[in-house]
Amino acid sequence: MRICVVIGTRPQFIKASVLIPALNKENIETSVINTGQHYDMELSKNLFSDLDIKQFDADLQIGSGVWRHQIGSGIRQLDKLIHNQNYHALLVIGDSNPAVVGALSGLLNQIPVIHCEAGLRNFDARMPEELNRRIVDRVATYHFCSSRFHAQNILNENRHAAPAVVGDLLVDVFAKYSRVHTRPKQIKSNLEDGCVLLTLHRRENMAQPERIKNFVIELLTLTHRPVVWPVHPRARVLASNILAAAKSISYKLILTSPLTYTELNWVKNKSILVITDSIGLQVEAYLLRLPSVSLRFSLEHPFLEDHGVTHRISMFDDSKSKLALILRDLENCSWSNVPHDLFGTPGVSGRIAAAVSTSVVPATLSDTAVNLSKSLLMLG
Repeated sequence: MRICVVIGTRPQFIKASVLIPALNKENIETSVINTGQHYDMELSKNLFSDLDIKQFDADLQIGSGVWRHQIGSGIRQLDKLIHNQNYHALLVIGDSNPAVVGALSGLLNQIPVIHCEAGLRNFDARMPEELNRRIVDRVATYHFCSSRFHAQNILNENRHAAPAVVGDLLVDVFAKYSRVHTRPKQIKSNLEDGCVLLTLHRRENMAQPERIKNFVIELLTLTHRPVVWPVHPRARVLASNILAAAKSISYKLILTSPLTYTELNWVKNKSILVITDSIGLQVEAYLLRLPSVSLRFSLEHPFLEDHGVTHRISMFDDSKSKLALILRDLENCSWSNVPHDLFGTPGVSGRIAAAVSTSVVPATLSDTAVNLSKSLLMLG
């Protein structure tokens, strides 16, 4: 069997690092195409050597840009690479733009689409990722879900679908790399007393610089621990402005450039709390049994909030004083009744690979994909 894997962002690179070897172990030949959405050296290329990610078969280098530019440019380039290549299937991961590029290209070339991490929903139409998820899940023939909760989202939208609950690929990443730590050269302190890990990258948060600034300053005021913030390229100016505004308490804020995966593991291992707008880091905090604060309007994994191990703060709301209450609650966070397998058990990549090997039928599209494909091809 021969499949095309389309990825292009840091989270996808991380998950592909465990999935592709599992596919190859099942004698599935993989052609891995990088769309190049995360082209920044700090965001991606250091990650490749860190996780031993092999050379890609092609790099589209679409770079940054608005949604329609990335999707349009990606489809045009990818179509040239996969047309008449007789792939049995095309596999995508998650909900960023490369997944849409891969799914729509597969659709146009009548190649069955496999969606790993299917069924994520937060029902917030302001997020481009929410649109992406719905597009990919409608196009996909095969849906691999992280939990029954996410599989139910698929069934709610398409009763003819047959989602498979395999677990989250981050469970395998965690099992393989959680004990692999590299101390970041940028951090001079040993952080013996623990720290707070902060990450921010979502455009909706970057569009609220004053609220983010007030939030970080409030955090620095409330905690006696250092706050380690690996700064996404999108947040560099904002982070510098906050450092200047924090004045007397700025010594608590440790800014670094984006860390490699094993460097971030070192920081996570020193952390007593994770504050993030990353879906993946929220899952990793759960796997580490670390409480977290999610800087989001709504969550894809609301059951974590139900268990009391994560709390939500939206920059669209007034977060003032809410943070103090949340920090107090999380200090008393109990994990005793929280299951260890909310995102499955290790072996996720192997389960996906085995299912692909035995269940994927070449050139078999979902009914939705067939109808969409015919419509799009008629449009020329």
